[in-house]
Amino acid sequence: MNRVTLQSGNAKLVIDPNGGYIEEYSMHGEPILFAAEIRGKRRATHVCVPNFGPDASGQWEQHGFGRKVHWQIALVEEDKMRLKYLVGEGRYAGLDCELEYALAEDHLTMKLACHNNGENALWLAPGFHPYFVVPEGVNEVRFDEQRYCIDNLAGSEYIATDTSTHTIGLGHRTVRMTSENLKTVVLWSEEPSRFVCVEPTLNGNSFFDHATPPEQELLVPGETKDYSFSLLI
Repeated sequence: MNRVTLQSGNAKLVIDPNGGYIEEYSMHGEPILFAAEIRGKRRATHVCVPNFGPDASGQWEQHGFGRKVHWQIALVEEDKMRLKYLVGEGRYAGLDCELEYALAEDHLTMKLACHNNGENALWLAPGFHPYFVVPEGVNEVRFDEQRYCIDNLAGSEYIATDTSTHTIGLGHRTVRMTSENLKTVVLWSEEPSRFVCVEPTLNGNSFFDHATPPEQELLVPGETKDYSFSLLI
């Protein structure tokens, strides 16, 4: 399936339905989000579903299956795209996922809606994994009032928060990130001179940290839960 390009004024977004990846997000031709293959690994913004981080049971790879599957295109407009994926068998049979990208001239919104069409409650602790371009000569990221050296983020920094809006600073660029139902932000990088990830998640590495699902992370049959984040440049 070919990649889909969305446009809104001078903002451009390129989506690959294979994994639901953002291949490009730029404004006035300047890249905001990073995308490249590094040492055989695809590094680009994606959704993490059903889990963010590792799975202690070993059933799912890091960050779940969302970035591994082919999403079906449900809607394409000039500035909006909607993708769908329905799990047909196995532990998550009946999980119906919808991923939406909405582009405006100065901001981007990414939404995940999960509906349980199955017969059993499903453990759901998702997140989003945006990769921000690090401008040349910049070695720190500002998150709200704190500054973090990007060189020190290989082991990740976990920040629990009760607020939904945060400020991200990289050199001259400031981004306001607003999220819904995502209460733990993770900072990480393995290529400090190229990208830094500021990742809004439901509860960090919940599939690894908890032996049994916390009640608030269960999606019962017939229930729908929504998660989203937006970037205002």
